[in-house]
Amino acid sequence: MPEQVDHDDGDSLNQAWENLLASTATKNQKNRSMSRTNTSGFTGVHWHKPNSKWLAKGSLNGKQHHLGLFNDINEAAAVVATFYAANGYTARHGKKLAKYQKEAV
Repeated sequence: MPEQVDHDDGDSLNQAWENLLASTATKNQKNRSMSRTNTSGFTGVHWHKPNSKWLAKGSLNGKQHHLGLFNDINEAAAVVATFYAANGYTARHGKKLAKYQKEAV
Protein backbone atom coordinates (compact mmCIF):
# COMPACT_ATOMS: atom_id res chain seq x y z
CA MET A 1 0.00 0.00 0.00
CA PRO A 2 1.25 3.50 -0.79
CA GLU A 3 1.72 6.06 1.97
CA GLN A 4 -1.05 8.15 0.39
CA VAL A 5 -2.94 8.37 -2.88
CA ASP A 6 -3.34 11.28 -5.24
CA HIS A 7 -5.98 11.80 -7.90
CA ASP A 8 -4.63 11.96 -11.44
CA ASP A 9 -7.38 14.32 -12.62
CA GLY A 10 -7.30 16.45 -9.45
CA ASP A 11 -10.88 15.45 -8.52
CA SER A 12 -10.80 13.81 -5.09
CA LEU A 13 -14.39 12.69 -5.59
CA ASN A 14 -13.32 10.52 -8.54
CA GLN A 15 -12.29 7.29 -6.82
CA ALA A 16 -11.96 5.21 -10.00
CA TRP A 17 -8.89 2.94 -9.82
CA GLU A 18 -7.39 4.44 -12.97
CA ASN A 19 -7.54 7.90 -11.32
CA LEU A 20 -5.60 6.90 -8.19
CA LEU A 21 -1.83 7.31 -8.02
CA ALA A 22 0.63 6.24 -5.33
CA SER A 23 1.87 9.36 -3.58
CA THR A 24 3.48 10.76 -0.44
CA ALA A 25 2.47 13.60 1.88
CA THR A 26 5.11 15.83 0.27
CA LYS A 27 3.87 15.12 -3.27
CA ASN A 28 0.27 15.70 -2.21
CA GLN A 29 1.16 19.07 -0.67
CA LYS A 30 2.64 20.11 -4.01
CA ASN A 31 -0.58 19.22 -5.81
CA ARG A 32 -3.26 20.76 -3.57
CA SER A 33 -6.28 22.67 -4.74
CA MET A 34 -6.85 26.29 -3.80
CA SER A 35 -7.86 26.86 -0.20
CA ARG A 36 -11.51 27.67 0.37
CA THR A 37 -10.38 30.67 2.47
CA ASN A 38 -8.32 32.20 -0.36
CA THR A 39 -9.40 35.80 -0.94
CA SER A 40 -6.82 37.01 -3.47
CA GLY A 41 -7.53 34.44 -6.17
CA PHE A 42 -3.88 33.36 -6.17
CA THR A 43 -2.42 30.69 -3.91
CA GLY A 44 0.53 32.08 -1.97
CA VAL A 45 -0.59 35.71 -2.29
CA HIS A 46 -2.44 37.76 0.29
CA TRP A 47 -2.90 41.40 1.23
CA HIS A 48 -0.39 42.59 3.81
CA LYS A 49 -2.30 45.35 5.61
CA PRO A 50 0.63 46.93 7.54
CA ASN A 51 2.50 47.65 4.26
CA SER A 52 -0.56 48.01 1.99
CA LYS A 53 1.04 45.61 -0.47
CA TRP A 54 0.56 42.09 -1.78
CA LEU A 55 2.65 39.54 0.11
CA ALA A 56 4.01 36.59 -1.86
CA LYS A 57 5.05 33.48 0.05
CA GLY A 58 5.63 29.81 -0.54
CA SER A 59 6.14 26.74 1.57
CA LEU A 60 8.90 24.18 1.09
CA ASN A 61 9.78 21.28 3.37
CA GLY A 62 7.54 22.67 6.10
CA LYS A 63 9.13 26.12 6.06
CA GLN A 64 7.52 29.35 4.89
CA HIS A 65 9.52 31.43 2.42
CA HIS A 66 8.85 35.17 2.15
CA LEU A 67 9.08 35.99 -1.56
CA GLY A 68 8.45 39.71 -1.40
CA LEU A 69 5.95 42.54 -1.14
CA PHE A 70 4.42 43.92 -4.33
CA ASN A 71 2.17 46.77 -5.42
CA ASP A 72 0.74 44.63 -8.22
CA ILE A 73 -1.07 41.35 -7.43
CA ASN A 74 -0.03 39.85 -10.77
CA GLU A 75 3.65 40.44 -10.00
CA ALA A 76 3.22 38.70 -6.65
CA ALA A 77 1.43 35.79 -8.33
CA ALA A 78 4.19 35.47 -10.95
CA VAL A 79 6.89 35.28 -8.26
CA VAL A 80 4.93 32.57 -6.43
CA ALA A 81 4.41 30.65 -9.70
CA THR A 82 8.15 30.77 -10.40
CA PHE A 83 8.87 29.52 -6.87
CA TYR A 84 6.40 26.64 -7.31
CA ALA A 85 7.83 25.66 -10.70
CA ALA A 86 11.41 25.69 -9.39
CA ASN A 87 10.47 23.50 -6.42
CA GLY A 88 8.53 20.66 -8.05
CA TYR A 89 4.94 21.80 -7.53
CA THR A 90 2.44 20.60 -10.13
CA ALA A 91 1.10 22.97 -12.76
CA ARG A 92 -2.39 22.78 -11.24
CA HIS A 93 -1.30 23.42 -7.62
CA GLY A 94 -3.60 26.00 -6.06
CA LYS A 95 -5.27 27.01 -9.32
CA LYS A 96 -8.87 26.03 -8.53
CA LEU A 97 -11.08 24.98 -5.67
CA ALA A 98 -11.54 21.23 -5.34
CA LYS A 99 -14.82 19.92 -6.73
CA TYR A 100 -16.04 18.96 -3.25
CA GLN A 101 -15.36 22.53 -2.06
CA LYS A 102 -17.38 24.03 -4.90
CA GLU A 103 -20.31 21.74 -4.15
CA ALA A 104 -20.21 22.59 -0.42
CA VAL A 105 -20.47 26.35 -1.00
